[in-house]
Amino acid sequence: MNVDPRYLAAFLALPIDRRMRLEPWLDELPKISRPIQASLAALAERLRVSRATARRRYDTWRLGGTEALIAEAGPRMPACSLPAEFIEYWNRLCQACQGNGRRAWLCLVGGWRLGARIPGYGVPPGPRTDLPAGWSYGNLMRHRASPLNP
Repeated sequence: MNVDPRYLAAFLALPIDRRMRLEPWLDELPKISRPIQASLAALAERLRVSRATARRRYDTWRLGGTEALIAEAGPRMPACSLPAEFIEYWNRLCQACQGNGRRAWLCLVGGWRLGARIPGYGVPPGPRTDLPAGWSYGNLMRHRASPLNP
């Protein structure tokens, strides 16, 4: 393991699965030599990742060092829990839009910005320009009921 002693405590604070995924990068990135593209292609093949991932990790390491790689592997944003009544509302909205998730999401966002009552959320004062946490299209699509099991 090739971890700078200055960053060892931060590395050991990572969950074990993240440490195991990060360890090969800390060993391999200092060995990258010219020509960079060829070295990154070989690294991507050895670590079984895409060339784009190898390039992104290399750039992170080159610009920020070991500390940046550890920070990137660090804790993620905490998951936000959406109210159950909101999930029910979201699924009814998807059904009303004939399963078109994008149209349902646009209706939801438009309604929110116009001040519509959304189950599970109070009425905030002032204009509704920011969406509540967890309302990204991708996140809401993960909460959508399966068409086979509504």
